[in-house]
Formats: sequence, C-alpha cells, structure tokens
Amino acid sequence: MTYGTLHAALAGVQNGEPCRGKDEALIALGLRALLAAIGTNPFYRDHYIAKGGTVLRLRSADRLERLSTDLDLSGLELGNSTAEAHRAFAAYIGRIATHVLRTAYAKGAAEISVQFDEDSLGRVHDESDPDTITYAVTVSAVLAPGKNPTIARGDAYKIDLTCDEYIDTTLIDDLRVESYGIPIDVRAYAPIQSVAEKMRAILQKRRHFERKQNSGNWVPRHLFDLVPLRKQISESDLERLPELFRKKCACRKLDVDAQTRAWLLDTRLLTVAQKKDQPRADAAWSILQNLIEAAQIPA
Repeated sequence: MTYGTLHAALAGVQNGEPCRGKDEALIALGLRALLAAIGTNPFYRDHYIAKGGTVLRLRSADRLERLSTDLDLSGLELGNSTAEAHRAFAAYIGRIATHVLRTAYAKGAAEISVQFDEDSLGRVHDESDPDTITYAVTVSAVLAPGKNPTIARGDAYKIDLTCDEYIDTTLIDDLRVESYGIPIDVRAYAPIQSVAEKMRAILQKRRHFERKQNSGNWVPRHLFDLVPLRKQISESDLERLPELFRKKCACRKLDVDAQTRAWLLDTRLLTVAQKKDQPRADAAWSILQNLIEAAQIPA
C-alpha cells in the first residue's frame, strides 16, 4: 500500500465511506493510537522506547512508500517482565488507544476498537531471540454505520518489545507529533541510534544465513530504511557511530572485525533488495558503504 493510497483510505475512514485500503488504513491508525496511549502513562512513556519503521515515518518529511505494519519498542530497565506485567500493559494501551480512535474518528466510524490477541500476550517472538516479546493486535471499525455498514478490520500487525537491547540513554528524544488527528508524545530513538541498530540487524540476519542458509532472512527494509535515516543525521552524529554500533553488536554477541565488513557488504543482500526496488536499493547500498566507513569497521 503506497503513501498516496493511505491518504485516500484515511479520508474514507474519516468520512465514513467505503474506501480502497480501509483495512490497511486502520492498521496505520491503530499503530499511531497505540503510541499515543503509551505516552499517556508516565511509566510506560519512560520505559517503552519507540523505534523502527513507524517512528521513522512519523519523523520523515518524505512520503515513504512502505507502510509499516509493526510497532517496535525497546524496554528500558524493564528486566524480566512477568506475564501479568505484559497483560497490564496490553490492557492499558488497548483501552486508551480505543478511546483515542473514537475521539479522533467519532464522526466516521462506530464501534471502533483496538484489541490484543489474548493467546499472543508475552509470546516469545523467536526462540533464538527469547528477549523479544510479541503482542498480536487487531483494530476494527464499522464505517458509515446504518443500513449498509462497511466493516474494516486490520489484524496483520503486532508490537515487538525487545528487553535486552543496548540503549544509549543520551540518544533518546522526545517525539511529539500529530499524525492523522492523533496527538503522540513518546520517547523514541534518536536517528543515529536507529542507524546503528539497522546496521546491526543487517549483520545479524547475515549471521543467521550463515547458520541456516536461508536468504529469506535478508529483509530489504533494514537496508531501505537507511535512505531516510541518513537524511536525519548530521556529520557530528556520525562521530557516535563507531562506539554505538559496537555496543549494539556486543549485546547480541556479534564481533566487529574484518568479517563484519564482508558480511554487511554481501552482494546477495543487494540482489534481494534490487528485486524489490533497484534505484532505492542502489542508493541504500551506497549509504551503507559510507556508514561502514564512518563506523570504522576494519577492512
């Protein structure tokens, strides 16, 4: 779903009319409402740090073509959260997000709500990464209620909460924006922190390939996201990258050496990305090469 289509879909949601892409539009709205909900609770705002594609899109002045369908969070000083804590978090932000959507779109939708899959709460995202917890989310609404209502339902998205990430607390920003009528006030990664983590993610996927020989784990979005992120960082920000990248890698037991450079620049990742979007892949590859130099990764 492109950014332009999202605009049209959101207009349909606001007007209470059937519209192309209404389910995807509700996903976008739901993610924003969940972020807004996090910001209303002082503890959650301080300890659940926003990052990833949704935050990137809220920061970017560009019209980005990829619609983010996940909400990524890093837990700051959360330790080993209990199942009860996960359920309390989900119950709170689900209730507040529902209120946020009903307030913002009261004229266009009825029975709008955000709900969590009870079976998913506190579920481990990946057995190889037991400190990342997944919450499956559904947002639904009845549009243009009356004799011929349109039902919209977005259930193809989730929240990922990572509790073992290295976080540089000096590189957390207050993110205050209004997006599609939803006011958001959360703490979020500064762009350079996101860059370091994106580079680490590419490296981690490459290590996984080495073990499982599955090139499907090379996800082009990590590479593509470097394009808008590079516009958001300054030359002075890049001075933080060598240490930041190494600390991000160390927490996942990844060495930074000559092999690191070779794995980051494995051209099979470029080939996968070019099949999606060659111009964007080529631009991102050039940025990745420059970031590797800035991170002082050995040749």
